[in-house]
Amino acid sequence: MFKKVLLVCICLLFSAPVFAGDISATYQYSDGQSMTISVRDASHVRMDTTPDSYMLLQGKKIYIVNKDEEGNWSAIDMDQMKGMAGMMGGLFRKKAKATEYDMKLKDTGKKEEVAGLKGNVYSATYYENNKAVNTTEIVFSNKKDIQKINDAWISIAAGMAQIMGQDMSQLFEKSSRLAKENNYGVMIRTGNDIKLKSLSQKSMKDSFFELPAGVEIMEIGAYMGDAQQILDDQEYSESESAISQDVKDVGQAARDEAKNATVDEVKKGVRGLFDKVFNK
Repeated sequence: MFKKVLLVCICLLFSAPVFAGDISATYQYSDGQSMTISVRDASHVRMDTTPDSYMLLQGKKIYIVNKDEEGNWSAIDMDQMKGMAGMMGGLFRKKAKATEYDMKLKDTGKKEEVAGLKGNVYSATYYENNKAVNTTEIVFSNKKDIQKINDAWISIAAGMAQIMGQDMSQLFEKSSRLAKENNYGVMIRTGNDIKLKSLSQKSMKDSFFELPAGVEIMEIGAYMGDAQQILDDQEYSESESAISQDVKDVGQAARDEAKNATVDEVKKGVRGLFDKVFNK
């Protein structure tokens, strides 16, 4: 699911913020899964992926929230995932050259209606190291009622980009800059992968944009400290598979501690969030 989140985020960068009130937009994927984005403002955003899990933006903090079979809530602070991603990236991709990503849009002149909203059809081309790797259609709507969604998701996307690393941050920086220069509107369809299913505006309870009562914030920093100690105590070498395995074991322990399914999903998202976008 987190691979799909970034596809939405990158498209939602291209708009200008307006309007007031809580808004929820439900997007449906080609495989039948759906995702609902609810926005109060740029500091209060919630993205529901399943009945028992969601992503929450509170101020500048991003959390992954999950409920277990016993009804207990736990949450992962994405700031901790940034530390994990930075450490793991330093170990396994120390000598790798950063990939430069970019996206360019071209107005096709065509119009299309999705979920009752009229929009303009653009051709979007994605680039890796200045080489085109994928082209797809994106439909943007300029309806004012939903344009506020984008500013909120710029915050989400920026946080996720920091987890992915400098190359991902560069893509979002370029996208954000282009978004300010051009008022494209809000993404309502991307290729055959995702499209807007429904849109609603209603006042949510304040608690909807807060962490659940009694939630346990998972602490994975201790495991990251153990992993860093491995790197400090032993000289890194790509051929030293034992060290790599030690760090992998620490990462596994962290995942187990932080509610297996949720952390594993985030970890996969960190490593492969752009796979769907760039057709790898």
